[in-house]
Amino acid sequence: MTEIGLGALLDKACSEILRRRPAQRGSRLVVNPDVYRTVAAARPREVERGIPLMVLGLELDKSAEVPPNMFRLAE
Repeated sequence: MTEIGLGALLDKACSEILRRRPAQRGSRLVVNPDVYRTVAAARPREVERGIPLMVLGLELDKSAEVPPNMFRLAE
């Protein structure tokens, strides 16, 4: 995943989060495993310590069902 692609994905996710009411935002941002690996590579200390990766205030999770340029908000 390129930095531009990751930036665009996070921009879309941020807009979607802000559009939703707090109770509808969920607690996880589910992304494609390639996106997850890109974020994890940028935060090696968190990964080494077993700290959940957080993005935009949501725990980052991965699913092969999510295309690389998309995301899903989930509980």
